[in-house]
Order: sequence, then C-alpha cells, then structure tokens
Amino acid sequence: MIYLDYAATTPVLPEVAGAIREAMENHWGNPSSLHPIGQGAGRLLRQSRSRIAAALGVGPTEILFCSCGSEANNWALDGILSAHPDVRTLITSRLEHPSVFAKAEALAKEDPGLRLHFLPVSGEGRVLLDGLPDLLASGPALVSLMLVNNETGVLQPVAEAVAMARRAPHPVFVHVDAVQALGKLALDLKGLDADLVSFGGHKIGAPKGAAFLYKKPGLELGRLIEGGGQELGLRGGTENTPYLAGLAVAVERAVLEAPAFAQRCERLQAILLEKLLAIPGVVLNGDPAGNSRAIVNFSVPGTQSDIMQIRLGDGGLCISGGAACASGARRPSRILLAMGLEAKRIESSLRVSFGPATTEAEVLDGARILGEVAAAVRGA
Repeated sequence: MIYLDYAATTPVLPEVAGAIREAMENHWGNPSSLHPIGQGAGRLLRQSRSRIAAALGVGPTEILFCSCGSEANNWALDGILSAHPDVRTLITSRLEHPSVFAKAEALAKEDPGLRLHFLPVSGEGRVLLDGLPDLLASGPALVSLMLVNNETGVLQPVAEAVAMARRAPHPVFVHVDAVQALGKLALDLKGLDADLVSFGGHKIGAPKGAAFLYKKPGLELGRLIEGGGQELGLRGGTENTPYLAGLAVAVERAVLEAPAFAQRCERLQAILLEKLLAIPGVVLNGDPAGNSRAIVNFSVPGTQSDIMQIRLGDGGLCISGGAACASGARRPSRILLAMGLEAKRIESSLRVSFGPATTEAEVLDGARILGEVAAAVRGA
C-alpha cells in the first residue's frame, strides 16, 4: 500500500513507541502520587513538558496537555470566553477545522449576546483580512484562525491577523490552530505573539490521544475540566504519562526535521503536480505555491470522491477526499464551498498529503494509479 494521507494521521514512530513502552513498563504510577512510584511518573511528566517547551522555545508552564487538537481548539475558545466575559465578539472563518467552526456556531447559539463574524475567503482558499480592523474596533474580541488549512494546505495570514489585533483599541485575544503546521513549518511561538496555539500529536508520529495547548504567560484561561489540580488547575484528570512521553519525542523530532522536510515536500509536490496535470481534466484547488507543500488538493471532473477513494484503495493507494461524510450522507466540503468552487468540482475533489517517510517513487506510483483509476471510473 502507498500511504499519502499523512494530513489525516501518521504512523507512530518507532522511537515514540519505544518511549511509550518504557514509560508503561517503568513509570506507570499516578504522577500526582507522593510515593516513589508516583514520583517517578511525575518526574517523567515534568520532563516531557519541559522537552516540548524547549523544542518550541517557550517555558514549561506555557504547555497545557490535553487529548487531541479538537479538544485544544475547544478549550481555547471556551477558556477565553469564560475567563473574559467582556469579550463579546468572536471572529473566525469558514475555512476552519470543525472543532473551531462548529464550536463557534454553538457558542453563538448558546449566547445570543456573542457576535460571531466569519471573515471572507479568496478563491485560492486564503482568509481575507481587509475588514478585520473594523471588527476589532467594536470592543474586546477573540480571533481564531488556523495556520495551515487541513484540506488545501494553504497558509493563512495569521501573523498579519495578530499584528492587527495588537494595534486594536481594545483587548483582542488570538488563538491559532497549528495542528497541520507542526513539523512542516518553522514555528516561532514567541515571535508569533498569539495568545493560544493548538497542537496535535498524531499528525507528527505520536499516538492519538496526546496533544497540547500553548498558553501565553500571564494569560487568564478558563477551566476545561473541573475536579482536579492537573494542568495548572485548568484540566482535571490523571495525565496520560506514557503517551505524553512519546509526544515529547515526536515534537522534538518534528521541530528538528521541519526544515529538511519542507525542502523535500517542495520536490515531492513538484513531481506530483507534473503528473497530476497530465491527467485529462484535473484541476488544482487552492494555491499550490502558497501552501505548506505537504498537502495538494485537486479535482478529477467526471468522478465522485468517495468512489475514487475506494477504487484507489483497491489499487493500492490511500488518500483522502475533499468531500466529508457525516452520518452516512455525503456533504460537500465546507472549505471548498467557501472558496466558491462549483458543486461538481467539489464532489470530485481529492487530497494527497506527504509525510517524512514519503518517497519520490511512492509519489510517482501514486500518480500513475490515480491516472489509471480516473480513466477507468470515467470510462465506466
């Protein structure tokens, strides 16, 4: 099987699995316990937090552990609004992950006094910030934007949004969803100056169930889970020490290898685009020159995304579709709809995403399989 769906999830790295196994065997105690077994687990947990913080150039108390990127995103929005009741404006876009987009809609529905604004989007899949200063002038606000779009890979103008927020006449909090950015881009959290940044482990070779939220020093954040003193008293519940030990290994490797991986992705993307555009009718979605280079979204007119995914899988290629499935019913991609693409183009959209283990041979073979399956499906 050729796996080109790393934006969905990644295999657990051997060194990560080793760290998890070692922790499960030797540091299985409750990290909050005061006896030697618990203290050993507590030391490992502190070490894991410190290693992640050091890799990202921040302090250990700025790293809050949680279970997944979606939880981190929810925590960011809930935490700001509960700790800062004067924030009555929430600004985001229709390009966001469901854990931000759906959460924002739910918060606005629960609180009619909360003004929810969606920033406009270009046809290339980039958030447009022209109207942001006017929105920020109305009062304290929360802005939530992703750094790398999970469907198109397009880089979003997060740094510009933060700069606008810092020039606003009222307090403005900025949350950044960087789940698809870690390991693909050079990240400078201090330089970015966002208040909160979400990260997920299973996109970088850690297991599902391990993630974290960066919190700027001094920022007041509401509790996510009541009933315990863990995570600075903000998220009760015994920490998953083994998985977090593995997460630390994965983060260190992702940060260390990001520059080389980004360079390799440029080459892989160039190879893929040359072969894709040789397939009759194929069109690219988004801006391939302005993305992370690790994700390519395209459409194969005359096909259906779900049928293509199944047929491609039968042919030995694993990729994702641009059309999400919910409750057994196909629904067009909200991201591609926001970009103004026509229905047939959205229904035939597919996503290829690269990982550190992706080879040029896999990309070439994958493109060949794509061409053969596309021809067969359209000829059926």
